[in-house]
Amino acid sequence: MACFPEVQARMREEIHRVVGTDRLPSFDDRERLPYINAAIKEVYRWNPNTPLGVPRKLQDADVYGGYYIPKDTIIMPNVWLLSRDQDSGIDPGVFAPERFLESHVKKTALDPHGYAFGFGRRMCPGRFLADNSAFILITSIVATLRISKPKDRCGVEKPFDPPYILEGLSSFPYPFEVDIEPVSDEAVAIVKEKTTFMD
Repeated sequence: MACFPEVQARMREEIHRVVGTDRLPSFDDRERLPYINAAIKEVYRWNPNTPLGVPRKLQDADVYGGYYIPKDTIIMPNVWLLSRDQDSGIDPGVFAPERFLESHVKKTALDPHGYAFGFGRRMCPGRFLADNSAFILITSIVATLRISKPKDRCGVEKPFDPPYILEGLSSFPYPFEVDIEPVSDEAVAIVKEKTTFMD
């Protein structure tokens, strides 16, 4: 969110317009938050946490796309390639939730829900929990906090480019510094009301 303040601001505007500022977003709000849903899809697409998917071994020979694949072949789905959107006309290297909004592009990007959590019968059984958790976490953070690039003691923005590493099958960022502040006193009150550990 610190890397893309304009996306964060647009997400917050949609939350405040649809949900208001007197409560946190809930699952009931999800269908009315198209930009938020597009931003979450873009998070899944932009840097998939398993860029090469999970390897599978074919139990039987198969033909796919006219190619014969022998029994016992190890298949590794290239999630990274699937995530490099060529449909929307938006540069795949750019973080742009608009690629998932029909109102912004002629053809939307491939929905990452179809590849970010695996494939077929072995698709992640926790995908709905993970996606719903991401929705609640992201909307609650954006509704109440402003996350920005870190500043030094003089208030000058520090260089900011969080490095990602690929370890095993998973991609994740190294720890990095950001500045976090509440969007309002009202937001602080809402968070305090909803949590039991803040006093």
